[in-house]
This record gives sequence, C-alpha cells and structure tokens, in this order.
Amino acid sequence: MKLDLPRAAATAWGLFRRDADVMVALGGLFLFVPALALLLLVPAPPPPVAANAGEAAVEQWLNLYIAWARAYAPGLLAAAVTTLFGALTITVFVIEATRPSVGRAMVIALRLLPRFAVLVAGVAMVGTLGLLAFVLPGLWLMGRTMLIAPALVADGANAPGPLVRSLRLTRGNDLPMAGVAAIGLFGGQVLAVPLLALDEALRESGANALAITATDAGVALIEASVALAIILLRVTLYGQAAGQKAA
Repeated sequence: MKLDLPRAAATAWGLFRRDADVMVALGGLFLFVPALALLLLVPAPPPPVAANAGEAAVEQWLNLYIAWARAYAPGLLAAAVTTLFGALTITVFVIEATRPSVGRAMVIALRLLPRFAVLVAGVAMVGTLGLLAFVLPGLWLMGRTMLIAPALVADGANAPGPLVRSLRLTRGNDLPMAGVAAIGLFGGQVLAVPLLALDEALRESGANALAITATDAGVALIEASVALAIILLRVTLYGQAAGQKAA
C-alpha cells in the first residue's frame, strides 16, 4: 500500500489548526524550551581530530570528549526525556478518540513513556550506526519505525508490538518514509543554518547575552516547529496506513 504524503501533510496541518492553542503550548513547553536550553547551556562537543592525527592528539581529544560528556550528559538526558514525553503527550492528545484533556493526555503519556523511551533508544542506536556506516540504511530504519509512537498509543496491548506494527504499516514505502525521517533529523538544522552562523559569529565577537539568546531562540523555534510537524505527520500517516490495512 502506498502512502499519500501530501494528503497526510494536509491532514496534519488540519490537526494543528484545530487545536492550535494546545499545540503551541505543548510544543513550546516540551519542544522549544529543551532545544533553547541546550543551545544556551550546552557547548558543542570537542571537534573530532583528523584521520591522520597522531596518537597523542587522539588521546587528548578522547579525554576532552569524556570530560564534556560527564559534564553535560545529565542535561542532555533531561532534554531528551522531556522531548520524548512532549512528543508522546501530543500524540495521545490528537489520536485518542475520546479527545482527552491535556492533563489526561500527560498522564497517559507518562504511563507509556518508559516503553516508548526504550523503543526509541534502541532504534536510535541501530539507526546511528547505519548513518555512520552509510547514510541510507540509517534513514531507512528510522523511516520504517516512525510510526512507533502512534502505534503504541492507538493499539496498545492489541498490537503485535509498536515496532513490528510500524514496520508492517510502512512496508512498500521505504523511500518516502526515509525522506520524512531525513526531514525530521536534518530539516531544523538546515533551515536554521543562517541563524546558527550568526550565533557563532556573535559568540566569537563577544556580543551581549541578549543578542545570543534571541538568536538561539530563533534556532530553537525552527527546530521545535519541524519537530511538531513531524509528530503530527506521524499520526496522520499512521491513520492512513492503518485505514488502508483495515480496508
């Protein structure tokens, strides 16, 4: 079965317009704030050394990277968990037939969060290896597993497992789903390139904190907007695929 991406995107836009106030509030709290906090509080990791660098240079880089990871791992983990919880809350809110309140959606999301986090972490680890080895395998895996969240929320214990469910529903749509995954992974960064360059220039020139914060807020807004769009697109793609399979 072939998925209709334009129709899914139009439906996702309709979901946003229907509950724009809730989407902005949840997206702002759980997507925008963590992104902004990372930009302001977590410096970039030490850049990797050249392939022909000597043993001493590699050892120095490794020590710097370990020190960076130890210092900022708690913040990175907190931001990741917050973002996952936000994505799951938004998914519950728009996919539940009973149209739960935001508070009820958060309760359901909190109950599903441990299982969701394990699934996402497993896919991320394997997908990252695929991206490092050769980009397409990583994008293929991430695309085929993009429907885990809506499958977990909609099917629950009745599904053969959110991961298996996602693989089944996206069968035959490898390239389109890989494209959606690529947008989710890189879209925000690509769109924010001018602001990221401005941020680097401001930091190097010793500009005041207000200018840097405003620039980083623009970057975070772009990243959060892309993330919210992908969350809603996942829901509409799931609904489309599940409907086709049922028919």
